[in-house]
Amino acid sequence: MIRIYTSTIIDASVQDVWATIRDFNELPKWHALINRSEIVEGLPSDKIGCVRTLYLETGQQVQEQLVSMSDQDHSFSYTMLDAPLGMYNYISTAKLRPVTDGNACFMEWTAEFTTKAGEEDEKRDMVANGVFKGGFDGVKALLKK
Repeated sequence: MIRIYTSTIIDASVQDVWATIRDFNELPKWHALINRSEIVEGLPSDKIGCVRTLYLETGQQVQEQLVSMSDQDHSFSYTMLDAPLGMYNYISTAKLRPVTDGNACFMEWTAEFTTKAGEEDEKRDMVANGVFKGGFDGVKALLKK
């Protein structure tokens, strides 16, 4: 099992960052790798169990399901249901915490998954440095405006 932990400091309040990332269907607004997102079956985008289809810049599609969300803890978790990415049993969590020395936010993003033997380093790098770092950079850029 591959376990990834990433974190960053965002120069904005927890409330502002949460308002930016909370909506499970709004990933294209803050992540450059995602062209479009649709919630399947018209469920609310904060309903546990809702499924989103992500349309990646590569033309690939990924389906993910929201498995938990907490406004109190400023966190959500999701699992990958269908993706041509070679990752299996994928579960990911994003969580925010206030930085008490100033008006900043600590954001952590984790994932656990399996992949084919020999692809571990490639997939680890893709998630940590492509997906997660790209997301951090997108949130920071959006909130700087």
